[in-house]
Amino acid sequence: MFFVEDVMLSDAIRYTRFGCRLMTCKGKCCEEGDSGAPLTELEAQTIEAILPIVASELEPSGLQVASRRAVVREQGRPHTPLVGEAGPCAYLIPGEGSVKICAFEKLFKEGKIGFLKPVSCHLFPLIFKETMFYRSLSLQTRESCMSSYGAAGPHIVEFLKEPLIRQFGEDWVKKLFLELNLTFESDS
Repeated sequence: MFFVEDVMLSDAIRYTRFGCRLMTCKGKCCEEGDSGAPLTELEAQTIEAILPIVASELEPSGLQVASRRAVVREQGRPHTPLVGEAGPCAYLIPGEGSVKICAFEKLFKEGKIGFLKPVSCHLFPLIFKETMFYRSLSLQTRESCMSSYGAAGPHIVEFLKEPLIRQFGEDWVKKLFLELNLTFESDS
């Protein structure tokens, strides 16, 4: 483990190279798991507010779930709802071919909503956890993502720079890059 300010990071983040290959995995990360994507309270409120716009994009099964509860609470914390016990996220929709994509991201890219997607989804396969005692960032590997890892890919924090900035702010990400001896290039 190592620290950047008050965030504890797993050592795997130091050396992991990762670049999502959506055409290979076909969005499996949004279909696997025993709970939906963790949300901030603000994200939960946003999803509830934009549901009427998003609803028109959803699969019938996702719409049925989301129209009952746009956001579910597990142990008091908001999450996206799943279709079935351990099924896909209710907001997962067909993309090109057999690829599944996020309804929020599709509508954001089309300029129809101002919400990209939950930051926990954007950060994946990095998992942020915050309790009253600590904040941590760790790497979660899944079989469906294995083709996205490898020496030819970018460093994981370079690939996930945008969501890291969303979660922690640019100053924190610059410190992370410095800790990892990476060059931080401003996107502006």
